[in-house]
Amino acid sequence: MEPEKAARIRFPGKLQYSFLAFEAVEFAQDRGLALPFTSAVYDALWVQGKDIGQVSTLQEAAAGAGLDAEDLGRALREHRYTEQTRQAVEASRNAGVTNTPTYILGRTAIKGWHYYEVFQMVMEKQGMLPITGPAPAARNDPTGQHSGR
Repeated sequence: MEPEKAARIRFPGKLQYSFLAFEAVEFAQDRGLALPFTSAVYDALWVQGKDIGQVSTLQEAAAGAGLDAEDLGRALREHRYTEQTRQAVEASRNAGVTNTPTYILGRTAIKGWHYYEVFQMVMEKQGMLPITGPAPAARNDPTGQHSGR
């Protein structure tokens, strides 16, 4: 987590039901916008303190990520992604992912919310040293893809 975001974190006052949010991620994935959508959902939950089990919250996140919020609402009400999401959740459980979030860093799974220093320590124990100075700018390769660190 970015240190400036850590200071703004709010812990939800109730247990969040996230299956609907996982369905919405499948919707976003189909449209190539899973990363901006999951970032918007993360901010909705952890920074804004909103309930990610509510369609309206997910629609706000969708609009912020460049998705059609009304189309997402219809997809969720019609359960278009329910079976696909069940299969994805089952595959995750079979792979040992039982918490959200779960980060896999090399040979180590980090489950749940942690400070940056935890990730740094895990990487250092695996022989990865922190980058000093600014990271190099991404550059274009002949395929049109960006590369960088």
